[in-house]
Amino acid sequence: MLRRALAPAVLLASLLLHAGAASALSTVTLDPSRTTLLLGETLQVGIYADMSDPIVGWGLDLLLDSAHLGVVGAPQIGGSWTGVASQDGDGLAGAAFPSGLTGTVLLAVVTLSADGLGMGEVGVEITGGDATEGFAFDPDFATGFDSVALPTPLAITVVPEPGTAALVALGVLGLGARRRG
Repeated sequence: MLRRALAPAVLLASLLLHAGAASALSTVTLDPSRTTLLLGETLQVGIYADMSDPIVGWGLDLLLDSAHLGVVGAPQIGGSWTGVASQDGDGLAGAAFPSGLTGTVLLAVVTLSADGLGMGEVGVEITGGDATEGFAFDPDFATGFDSVALPTPLAITVVPEPGTAALVALGVLGLGARRRG
């Protein structure tokens, strides 16, 4: 059973390790429905790639400001991919067989929670030297890693609930009125 669970991860790592020089460009984007959340709300962030050449596997790291944002559950890997285990454990890795995918494709959806007031960031990166991260070409069409243009991290602002903000405002007004009296 363990062998069956590890097989996709080993396959992805093998594809990425045996890749040669870069020759194409993939662009990764993050798609939030909004960038302001109420404290305690959740937000689904789609991670998309626009791939010029067929890609058979990918792996990314999730960057997250944990003082303001949290992750709810495991990422949902896009329907065109088979999810695979990644060595960092964040679950952002997929493989597509028997042939690769091109065009704009959903890689994954990550659900975030607004855990602390203020501005936090979410993004993705590829850690140098991590053989399970990057984009691997379809070996039938080319060899090598795909060059990847990663997005600037998204700034997400977490604000208090309107009811909480109203109570704070009333408290401040009450203190001001008490000082005058």
